Amino acid sequence: MAAGIVLVAFLPTLPPWYLCPVLVLPWLLAWRRRAHPLYALSLAFLLGVLWGLDHGYGVRRALLPTALELQPLLVRGRIHDLVQTTSSFHRPSLRFQLRVESCRRLSGGDCGADLRLLQLTAYEPAYTPRSGERWQFQVTLRRPRGLANPGGFDYEAYLVAHGISATGTALRDGALRLESASVLSIDHWRERLRDHLDDRLRAAAHRDLLLALLLGDGAAISREQWRTFRNTGTVHLFVVSGLHIALSGGAVLWLGRLWWRGPWGASRRLSYVLGCVPAFIAALAYALLAGFNLPIQRALVMFTILLWTQASWRENAARDGLITAFWLLLLGDPLAARDAGFWFSFIVVTAMLLTLCGHRAAAPARWRWWRTQWAIFAASLPVLLVLCGQFTALALPANALAIPWSTLLTMPLAFAALACDGPLPALAAPLWRAADWSLVGLSRYLQWLEHGGASAIWQPSRLDTPTLLCAAVFAVLMLLPRATPGRLLAPLLLVPLLWPRLDAPAPGALRVTVIDVGQGLSVLVETARHALLYDTGPVFGSGATVAELAILPLLQRRGVTRLDLLVVSHRDSDHAGGWRTVVDAVPVRGLLVGDALGAPGEAPCRAGQRWRWDGVEFEMLHPQAQRTVGNNNSCVLRIGNGAGSVLLSGDIERAAEHRLLARGGLRPTTVLLAPHHGSRTSSGADFIERLRPHYVVFSTGHRNRFHHPNAGVVARYQTAGARLFDTADSGALVFALDEHGVAQITEQRRRDRHYWQD
Repeated sequence: MAAGIVLVAFLPTLPPWYLCPVLVLPWLLAWRRRAHPLYALSLAFLLGVLWGLDHGYGVRRALLPTALELQPLLVRGRIHDLVQTTSSFHRPSLRFQLRVESCRRLSGGDCGADLRLLQLTAYEPAYTPRSGERWQFQVTLRRPRGLANPGGFDYEAYLVAHGISATGTALRDGALRLESASVLSIDHWRERLRDHLDDRLRAAAHRDLLLALLLGDGAAISREQWRTFRNTGTVHLFVVSGLHIALSGGAVLWLGRLWWRGPWGASRRLSYVLGCVPAFIAALAYALLAGFNLPIQRALVMFTILLWTQASWRENAARDGLITAFWLLLLGDPLAARDAGFWFSFIVVTAMLLTLCGHRAAAPARWRWWRTQWAIFAASLPVLLVLCGQFTALALPANALAIPWSTLLTMPLAFAALACDGPLPALAAPLWRAADWSLVGLSRYLQWLEHGGASAIWQPSRLDTPTLLCAAVFAVLMLLPRATPGRLLAPLLLVPLLWPRLDAPAPGALRVTVIDVGQGLSVLVETARHALLYDTGPVFGSGATVAELAILPLLQRRGVTRLDLLVVSHRDSDHAGGWRTVVDAVPVRGLLVGDALGAPGEAPCRAGQRWRWDGVEFEMLHPQAQRTVGNNNSCVLRIGNGAGSVLLSGDIERAAEHRLLARGGLRPTTVLLAPHHGSRTSSGADFIERLRPHYVVFSTGHRNRFHHPNAGVVARYQTAGARLFDTADSGALVFALDEHGVAQITEQRRRDRHYWQD
């Protein structure tokens, strides 16, 4: 049944609902064979498929209809989860979720949409909503949407899997508080406790980590800290996970067992039951305190099954509990199958069970800890390669100290301080300081490991499907008994990770990837042995760059370990926003700029610059001299291999187009990156007539506020016979050019389609 649910979660489209009875027909016809084992298995699989389809139809109904995007709406609902105070483009803002009760159009009438949960941002708000309160907001909404790039994080799938029907902006006008939070609202008490601890721990060096461990609020943890945790393989210690649920419930279970073994204890079987009840209550209380999100629900279900096997006084196979938890979680949330953390949890737990309950359980106790760590290390290798594109050998020494440190020192101190904070504040103060000092020591240890063992952070040069399958087979073999045939040869399966990438273009060919960066631009150009990056995308309001989410993962997926040239066409933030991120993360041999950035080693773009890489010609066409600053000073680069050519035009407008036409440097081109995202101030008729492009790409954001591309510009290109693409609709676009011209065009959104997309 779980397999049927998983299958539906990854379907690109859902079959029409009226075909569902057709799926049941074969099982009805085979009713006389119902005693056969295959009948029961196939029927369970069918039930899983039907369950997944029913959930899928519900997901599609809950999403914002396309016709309502960016339309002013009036919604009422209750604030869900914690309200986060952030900064966007140097403006104070609030970010919160609203569980929708009603939705109406401003013009009157119901929205006609079954909206459930909205993720809203209020910029410079004149109000302060609190968790658990009922509010009315005037909003503009969008369907869940994210960037679509090879190797990039699928934010859209993340939103949908977490039940978000739409994202948008809560406007200053129309906000009205309808009802205060109920005293029974868990979110209300969580926020009050968050505010209290935020003030109580103001002097603590690691207030952010303590809030994350106790309340699941990791919003204050910096990107640098997350990078350290990722590089040392210790992210799981600083988000509320199965480890913390097991610690809170397991400690109570152990204390309960001690209590009921006293002279006042009941029968041994009853004492097991009486010990499990408070353990479940403690684990549930901590899960609610930490937000009860999907990873916490997953951990609570697995811990509850463990308690059930203890209380039932039966000998249960560990695999049965694991499979039951797997099924229950998919039953409650079929789209959990799309969450990489879901698979990571079960793979790690399986590795631990094989070590503690399986064929390795007979090992001496002094070796069991290290064998468990090794099992987790081997099992997590393929998962971390998929999630992060890297694997760190620092995980073994980091977790060997960090796990017992956090579970035996930090967490007990933090829980004790929290318990004493109200009734015994004088005792709580030294406990808070001790918990903070323990995190100071742990953080310094992890930073020391990261800086001293940077070479142990392994980023393979290729991460294609066959290579990842080899890594998965390696992990399986390393978890099997020592006598398993071929186990000693398992390390050879990691050799493909060391091979150079095999999908590089042949000499004389090139691959051009127009990266989906939203409203901005970034293009990766690859030849047989060289790589060029043209522009680096925009900066988000929070200060993060799209380079972190889209460009660097793509470089990693393609095995690009260095950039032979970085071209930043001009200084606009949607083109140059991520140049520092790229330069800090990847060795860059050369840097050409349209406007001065102040970067070391930069040189200006100038018309007439030419070079040749692997049989491919590169020529800079513009600017001829530093006349202006801004769009018309953009670097214009022509790339060709004789059979086809690509023109990267930056943000040039009509004035620069006329100068290019006057100099006679323009020739017909195969692929044109439309100037200035298709703005009406560019792409003049004479410019298009001279180029006669076969393919035109607009690099725009979905429903962007500039309304790019302009309808008149689109019409001119269509009249010229060009085939048009837009990254807002297609995601990343890959053009492969060989000796015959354009050999292949790949649209990322068509390649990785989800069933909830229009």
